[in-house]
Amino acid sequence: MQQTIDQTRQQFLQDLEKVQTTADLEAVKVKYLGRKGPIQTFMKELKDIPQEQRPHAGKWINDFKSLITAHCEEREAQL
Repeated sequence: MQQTIDQTRQQFLQDLEKVQTTADLEAVKVKYLGRKGPIQTFMKELKDIPQEQRPHAGKWINDFKSLITAHCEEREAQL
């Protein structure tokens, strides 16, 4: 799961670099944090991970979510 999160993180950073307007930024937020976004998908997949690995996987997901939020807030301030 960590590899998938890392790949998604790289895609997010690429998408964030392309943001030119606040509407673009909102679209990126929805894409990654929305109901059908990868964060929700990762959370749903958490139940399929062996119990001893869940805390680590949950931390990766939460760290990624925090990264998205922080970068979006920073980008919004720039716009």
